Amino acid sequence: MKRTLFLVLFFSAALCMIGGGAVVRARQKTIAPKKEVATPASEKPKVTEIKEAGLKTLLAESVGRSRPLLVNFWATWCTPCREEFPDLVKIRESHTDEQLDFVTVSLDEPSEIATSVPAFLAEMRAGRMPAYLLNAADPEAAIGLVDKDWRGELPATFLFDRAGQLAFKHMGRVQPAQLQSVIEGVLAAKTPPAPAAQSAAQATSPASASLAQLLAYDASAPLDIKTIGTERQGGVTVEDITFQGVGETIAAYVVRPAEGAGPFAGVLFVHWFAPPDPTSNRTQYLDEAKALARRGTVSLLVSTFWSDSERYKARRWQTDFENSVTQGKNLRRALDVLAARPGVDARRLALVGHDYGAMFGSLVAAVDARPKAYVLIAGTARFADWYLFGSSSGKPAGEALDAYRKQLAAIDPVGVIGAARGAFFFQFGEADKYTPRDNFISYYMAAPTPKRIATYPSDHDMSAGIIRHDRTVWIAEQLGLPPVP
Repeated sequence: MKRTLFLVLFFSAALCMIGGGAVVRARQKTIAPKKEVATPASEKPKVTEIKEAGLKTLLAESVGRSRPLLVNFWATWCTPCREEFPDLVKIRESHTDEQLDFVTVSLDEPSEIATSVPAFLAEMRAGRMPAYLLNAADPEAAIGLVDKDWRGELPATFLFDRAGQLAFKHMGRVQPAQLQSVIEGVLAAKTPPAPAAQSAAQATSPASASLAQLLAYDASAPLDIKTIGTERQGGVTVEDITFQGVGETIAAYVVRPAEGAGPFAGVLFVHWFAPPDPTSNRTQYLDEAKALARRGTVSLLVSTFWSDSERYKARRWQTDFENSVTQGKNLRRALDVLAARPGVDARRLALVGHDYGAMFGSLVAAVDARPKAYVLIAGTARFADWYLFGSSSGKPAGEALDAYRKQLAAIDPVGVIGAARGAFFFQFGEADKYTPRDNFISYYMAAPTPKRIATYPSDHDMSAGIIRHDRTVWIAEQLGLPPVP
């Protein structure tokens, strides 16, 4: 690659650092000299030259492949690239070749294809990663093949799903927990059916590809996490944070062990709707999350559209479907936040939801395979069961009511939960007027196995100590938590 060409192409971008990364530039000699690794040539990984046509072929082959493709662009002269490489090697080693294709593309000088590039890869023990060095006559065209919005920042990481669609991209040093979480989500996604079989699959499964498309969101969008305040007490740290959801800023608590680097289990708590009860918000499970933190768990307690009773009362039935879909997306964003917290093991996540929290937890479970365990407490089988209690615009009637129910059926818990993965524990109150027995039994029966159900002599608040005890024991079993200290 011609040095002068890169200088012209990326001169404006090279004036700054972007997202913790370097910008592709002409392998400038002003960069501090790197240490050469004295590795025998026989032990150095093979690095293959790739041009624009080869890069295009590599990306095209991701369409319809049996496994996702992860591509990392880097260079030996890029300090953030070198710093993140050990994390990439660990991620590579955590997946088999049958699960994930992972290639690296160096933007070093072609003259380094047999020297510093393979030497660095050998130092990193990156022999399992197919390694390429891009030698493009037209760097701008080569970059455009990968992503039209990429301006050449390094490092740059791109994950393509089995359909060849770009599922994730990150410019600059990527957080390993975030990348691992996204990979797990893509791996868990079902392979899209062949066109001839797709219509039949969608006809028999309400939670098919159409639901996945409905709840799709930009996982690469910045989370923009901001810490408002921090409190530490009794070996537990509680952080009051905000993060960027879909169309709004969301408040949440992070409850974590005050000491230790992990690995930690992770639990997403989604509260109930019961104004004017003081726990009808993200504080509902604060004490429970603190107890779990003492057993090596990081919890995220999120706000929702029903956290503010005035906002809930102001909703209009005409937009209930759209609002519900957005809430589902925002819970997936919350999982992104949880998985990205330092020390959290993205393979040991759970979701606990009460009331609407249980219902939206079911919606998330149908399209997002990251949580391996769910506790669903006192939810109802259909959104219309509760939405039709009223809204600021009244209630639909006649044909409008039929259309309303039909639209919500696409996301109703009883209809979508069958497509979920994971283990489920349902908790219901025998005296709960909001969840009649036939309603919650149909909800439970629709869920996949493994699953269990427990009922209690409780009304809708489900606040008895034995209820909390039972789910804590179950969560500990599912996530492998240590005994109570």
